[in-house]
Amino acid sequence: MRSVAVIVSMILAVMMVAGCGDDGGSDAKTNPPEVIQTYPEAGTSDVNLNTLVRVWFDESLDEATIDSAAFHLEGAETRRLEYDPGERMLTLYLDTLLVPETAYTAIVKSSVKRSGGDPMPADFDFGFTTGPMDCAHIEDYFEPNDDIASAAPIELDTVYPVLSTSGGDERYDFFRFDVETTSKVDVVTKCVYTDTTSVGWYIQFWREEGYDYGWMSTSTTPGQERSYHFTFLPGTYYAEVRKYADDHHCAAYDLEVQTSSPCEEDEYEDNDFIEEATPVTPGTISNLRGCHVDRDFYSIHLDAGQTLTATATQVTDFRATRRMKIFNPAGHVKIDTTFTAQGAPVTRSWTAEEDGTHYVKVRWWTDGIIYDLDIGVSE
Repeated sequence: MRSVAVIVSMILAVMMVAGCGDDGGSDAKTNPPEVIQTYPEAGTSDVNLNTLVRVWFDESLDEATIDSAAFHLEGAETRRLEYDPGERMLTLYLDTLLVPETAYTAIVKSSVKRSGGDPMPADFDFGFTTGPMDCAHIEDYFEPNDDIASAAPIELDTVYPVLSTSGGDERYDFFRFDVETTSKVDVVTKCVYTDTTSVGWYIQFWREEGYDYGWMSTSTTPGQERSYHFTFLPGTYYAEVRKYADDHHCAAYDLEVQTSSPCEEDEYEDNDFIEEATPVTPGTISNLRGCHVDRDFYSIHLDAGQTLTATATQVTDFRATRRMKIFNPAGHVKIDTTFTAQGAPVTRSWTAEEDGTHYVKVRWWTDGIIYDLDIGVSE
């Protein structure tokens, strides 16, 4: 009986101890999120005018408690707030350039909670001061991205505000993006600042180093938008925004790489480069598709003395600009002509000077093109 009494006493003691943690009393522990790092660091001076503002936490956050009121920079407009759960990091993308040589304060509100529910015990703030208005102080947050090897990865259909282009290597900005389904891709730039009357730049697409799809040159003043588009199959591509002149002038721009429904690709794509040329034989290939600055390469073997005749007939009934080129086996252009027509066939011929594979390229500057290609070979 005594042993039974001892066991009962032990059970009661355990129950009493367990109950102390369940009564909601003062012994209950909390684990609020804490800011462990900021960018810029608190008290920093000479900060760029298009800086990102970031805070890192020691705990994962409840994303439902994150908005532009919960984390903001006083005196500045927020374009976008992003949360990276892997880094436990909040990032502010600001809408415009900050005021030069001005003190700013960033605030994280106590409404921010950790994943699980505990809030910050109080607001957290930190301050910094911007530098002067010059090219060096609008070097953007993607630099260095001066070539394809250092291209900055970006998300499609997302605005990246207040990027910069200036002199020397700083006038080259490369961006890398992935296309998951066949899409028309537009690079849209909006000039938001320039220290001269207007700024001119190129917009260009690349597949990889040495393989550019084409480019557009443009000149803008603050507030103006320019765009350039191309239709891409799934894959990784690059966009370049480059200032014309290697001078001391600088500019800032917003960038968005937009996607939309593609112009319809034909069964011979992807044949945008000479190395991908579609082999053809004499005859007619019907129902081919052309898009804005789309390039279609076709290849055929010719013996020396044989004459290649290529005819492109536009089926769609509207005015469109096209270019036809014929290349020899070394890839040198033998015929290069541009035409603007309304459905009229365009024919060009070339007599081979050597045995080997020759190439025909047809290029369009309009979406929605349907065309036929006639290939003839004669002695």
